[in-house]
Amino acid sequence: TKVEALDVEHHQPEHPHGVVFTLAYCPAGKWLATGTQDKVVRLWYTENRYACKRWLLGHRGEVRSVDFSPNGEVLVSGSAIGRLRLWRVATGECLRELNCDDGVVRSVCFCPKGSLLASASSLGMVRVWCVRTGECVRVLAGHSGRVRSLAYSLDGKCLAS
Repeated sequence: TKVEALDVEHHQPEHPHGVVFTLAYCPAGKWLATGTQDKVVRLWYTENRYACKRWLLGHRGEVRSVDFSPNGEVLVSGSAIGRLRLWRVATGECLRELNCDDGVVRSVCFCPKGSLLASASSLGMVRVWCVRTGECVRVLAGHSGRVRSLAYSLDGKCLAS
C-alpha cells in the first residue's frame, strides 16, 4: 500500500485562495472535493495527478463541509451562511440550494442509501433532508452548542452527532 500526501492549498497555482476547510473523496476515488475560504468548491481529478478540473461557484459564504453521495454522482457542500448546495459531479451543475438558517454548516453527510443527507450547524441544529425533493424531513434539536461532525451508521439507521 502506498500513501501519498497532497497539500491542496499549495498544489497548483490556481488554488492560492486561503484555507481549505474540508475535503472528501468520492467512493470510487476518482474525485477529491475541497471546500475553501474563497467560497468555491473545487473538484480535483485524482487520475491526472490531482488536476483541478471543476470550480463549483455560487456559495456566498466560506465552504465548510463537503460529502459525496454513495454512488459518487452528487456532491453536497455546506457554507458559513447556512446554505447547502447539491451538485451533479459529472457536469458541475448546481441541482438545488437548501436553506438551513441555523448558522454555519459545520458538517454534511449522506446516508448509505443516498436518499437522505444530514447537516449540522454552529447553532446546535441537525437537519435531515430528502435528496430527491430538497425537503427538510426532520430537525434534531437538543445540542447545547455547535455540532461539528456527523456520521451515519453503515445500515443508515443511526445518525451520530
